[in-house]
Amino acid sequence: MKRKLAVALLAICSGVAYAQAPPVKMGLWQKTMTMTGGPNGTMTLNSKSCVTPESWQQMVQNSQKQRPGCDVKRSQNGNGYSYSGSCSTAHGMKMTFSGTATIRDAEHIVSESHSTSTLNGKTRQSDIKAESHFVSASCGNIKPGESDEDQ
Repeated sequence: MKRKLAVALLAICSGVAYAQAPPVKMGLWQKTMTMTGGPNGTMTLNSKSCVTPESWQQMVQNSQKQRPGCDVKRSQNGNGYSYSGSCSTAHGMKMTFSGTATIRDAEHIVSESHSTSTLNGKTRQSDIKAESHFVSASCGNIKPGESDEDQ
C-alpha cells in the first residue's frame, strides 16, 4: 500500500510541465528515490526507464491531469517547477504535499517532496528525494513507459 501511495504521489507531482521539445536527453535514465517517514523507516528504490519524446510528453500530460479529490497548484520557472496541493480519498485519507523538481542540465534532474497524510486520526509525514541521471542513448531491453525497478 505504501509503495502504491508513493507511486501515486509521484504521478501527481513528478512530471515537469514542458510542452515544447524535451529539455533532457532521450534514452535510458536511472533514478534513485529515497523515502523517509514511511512505516518501514527509510526506503530506497532504484529504477531505470526509457525516455522518448512521446513518453516525455505523456509524463507532461499526466502531471497536468486533474485528479479526483485533489487540488494542485504548479509554478514553472526556467529550470523546473514547484508544486503544492491537497487530496482527499474515498476511504477518508487526507494528504497535503509540496515539492520541487529541478532540471540541472540535460543529463540530471533532482526533486524533493514532503507530504503529510491523515487516516483514521493517525498522521504520517514522509519526505521523498530523487535524483535521476542520463545513462545512454540506447534503452536496451527497457521499453518506453516501462521501468526496471530494484530495491
